[in-house]
Amino acid sequence: MKTFLPLLALLFIAGTVYGQTIIKIQDFESSPATPTYTYSNTNGTTSSGNGVNPSDPMYSGGSQGHQFKSTAGDITFSSIDISSYANVALSFRVASFSDPSVNGADIDDYILVKISTDGGNSFSDEVKLKGRNNARWSFTSGTGIISLDYDGDNSVIEYGPSSGGDRTTDGYSTIKLTNLPLSNDFVVKIEFLNDHSDEIWVVDDVKIMEIGTSDIIKTTAWNEPTNIAYGSYSATSTLTTSNSLEIAGFTIRDGGGTNDADALSTKLTDLSIDIDNWENIKAIAVFNGSTNVAEITTLAATVSFSSLTLEAADNATKDFTIRATFNSTVTDNQNIKYTISAVTEDNAGSEFSSSNAGGATTDNTGDNNKIIVTATKLAFTTNKPPSSTPINTDFEVEVKATDANGNTDIDATNSITLAKASGTGILSSATGLSQSLSSGVYSWSDVKYDTEEDFTIEAQTASLTNKTSVTIACSNFKAWINEFHYDNDGKDANEMVEICILNASSYNSSDFTVTLYNGGDNKAYNTKTVDNFTAGTTYDNVSVYYYNYPVNGIQNETEGIALTYNDGTKAIQVVEFISYEGTLTAADGPANGVTSTDVGVSENNTSTSTTSIGRIGTNDEWSWESGNTSTAGTKNNKSDGEHQVLPINLISFSAIENNEIVNLGWQTATEENNDYFTIERSYDAKDFAEIVQIVGARNSNQILNYKYNDVNADLSQTIYYKLKQTDYDGKYTYSNIISVNSKSNVFEMLESYSNNGVMNISINSNTNSTTSIELYDITGSLIYSNKLSIDKGINTFKVDVSNYSMGIYLLRISNEYKTLNTKLFID
Repeated sequence: MKTFLPLLALLFIAGTVYGQTIIKIQDFESSPATPTYTYSNTNGTTSSGNGVNPSDPMYSGGSQGHQFKSTAGDITFSSIDISSYANVALSFRVASFSDPSVNGADIDDYILVKISTDGGNSFSDEVKLKGRNNARWSFTSGTGIISLDYDGDNSVIEYGPSSGGDRTTDGYSTIKLTNLPLSNDFVVKIEFLNDHSDEIWVVDDVKIMEIGTSDIIKTTAWNEPTNIAYGSYSATSTLTTSNSLEIAGFTIRDGGGTNDADALSTKLTDLSIDIDNWENIKAIAVFNGSTNVAEITTLAATVSFSSLTLEAADNATKDFTIRATFNSTVTDNQNIKYTISAVTEDNAGSEFSSSNAGGATTDNTGDNNKIIVTATKLAFTTNKPPSSTPINTDFEVEVKATDANGNTDIDATNSITLAKASGTGILSSATGLSQSLSSGVYSWSDVKYDTEEDFTIEAQTASLTNKTSVTIACSNFKAWINEFHYDNDGKDANEMVEICILNASSYNSSDFTVTLYNGGDNKAYNTKTVDNFTAGTTYDNVSVYYYNYPVNGIQNETEGIALTYNDGTKAIQVVEFISYEGTLTAADGPANGVTSTDVGVSENNTSTSTTSIGRIGTNDEWSWESGNTSTAGTKNNKSDGEHQVLPINLISFSAIENNEIVNLGWQTATEENNDYFTIERSYDAKDFAEIVQIVGARNSNQILNYKYNDVNADLSQTIYYKLKQTDYDGKYTYSNIISVNSKSNVFEMLESYSNNGVMNISINSNTNSTTSIELYDITGSLIYSNKLSIDKGINTFKVDVSNYSMGIYLLRISNEYKTLNTKLFID
């Protein structure tokens, strides 16, 4: 059975993927190329000039070809000795013309290749090219290649275009037969048939060749540029030696570094280059010396140049270079690599040893071809800080060291400080307002402001230009989305959104707005001010409001709900932006540009219309749960009804190990009816024990500092602390849990459990890091994986596992220092 491979030449126009030593060639020129072999001819004549249809040259190279018009005929090459060679191939060019223009090759017209190893006494029919419905193509318009191995079984393989008229990819302009038998009396016979007076077959550049000589290498004396200052090379087009950087040097070697048997040059006509980290490149060009010979300004992972004329003379070499310019947006410390992935050569000359001419590549190790970003200024990440925040509530700030184009310098480790740039209040952070950049960035998640006003923040450092934030509106109110329902079995019903406002009488309900967002286009599709909501109960100064939407009024799948506030005196404040079944970034409306927080639970078409998704818990221990009975207008189930405001304004609470003593400190901005503080300690973040009580200030409107030294802590373990505040009425609230550990790298799983289709995970870390979470079933198959950024301290994550069967699973959590494994039962 024959082995064959039809190629539709996307990269190899009129070329071949094999390298060669020419054994014999016939190009039908008046002075034919050498080593020439003679031929006998029946009914064929010389062709020259342009055809009628197609109106392209009737030859593939030089000025002449050989044609068979309206006839049956053949051309035979005899007495060829290829016995001393290895890996020999036959290749020739073919085209189909019409004169006049209405005709072409039909299904009965053909070209048949016959091979003899015994001087023509017997032949094996190997491959036949047939026409179809007046099919036409020239040596340039037809890009198809027929390539197959000789097998000598006299069982012909047929090819042909799929339809008639003008052809391109199935206009086969090259026929190649490889793995020819070695013989000292080898004969090639090519038969032609045209059965109409207007039909013309044209053949050219018939070659017998030994495959595998010419190649391309990285130029020996050429070295890669290092530590590229990309901003110096920004031209968008028309690259020159002065406005671009030389990033690769290559050499064409005719014969592959040794003298080949032919007297032909190697001419590169088409070149494809694979580029690692191509996104940094703006434009790229091939240079012959100082001349730009081909240029590409629309970049991709592979770039392809055509119509080149880079020629290495017979048994000689030709150097050429690649030059580039760079985008304004780049990635610091990325090395760019350039690899030749495909070539095409002029078929009349020597050919390359492989489809990529050896796959020459540049070096991308160390500083070679490495992009360098050098920071000149500080910058804030978009929405960090936000444009609004409630008073004394944690918000995020992220500062980067960037260059003039906004690219982050990941080598920057500057010490930076957040300072209040405008406003009368106090800016604070439990972890400290002065930090050092890591990989050019530092992120705070615990910045607070204590005064109801507009204010700005400045990021400061000694060696870079400081940056002032957008104006931030700080408001002394507390409001939140409390409960909602959007999907159930049958027709969706009882769809609603409930919000809560602390001390609602102090505000106009029309200043609060609930906006529904479509996860498909990230745009708002419904907006209601809270004065259109129904007022429910009030408890502990928390007023409940809800709105019943019409049937199917709240969309299913990934959607968002935004609660915003605007009293007309400040910018719109996004109080909360939640979503379900995924996250989205609002594209318009009051939450424009803000990314939602997924509540982590969802409803579906098996939920009932009397249930909802609601907050559960108390104070800062709130979480979301689905499947509980809807309580629109009243306190949620599984909630003690307390709101999220502490009787004190706690600025910070910290723990530092110093000489085998844990120094605890906390700071308050205001205190109201505060009786005393209690410090509680734990070694597992679950079971806490009281270690001391500290008397409070009762009432205060100034900053107060408290300290306590824990001399009895077991420093061989991670130690967890929380601060309990008790007022004179006996009511109490807790701070967030903090931890301290004398070890250099702490990474612990404090808690992991499943409840109502939600996997809950708590992790303690003493560094900021990227954490991998993986869940395996009992067979060892990975069924869930995700990468999350964790902050220093205790981090809590929720994962929807409602689609997994009840049973035991393996939970694996890891960072760069440690891997933690535990069994998890999903209920």
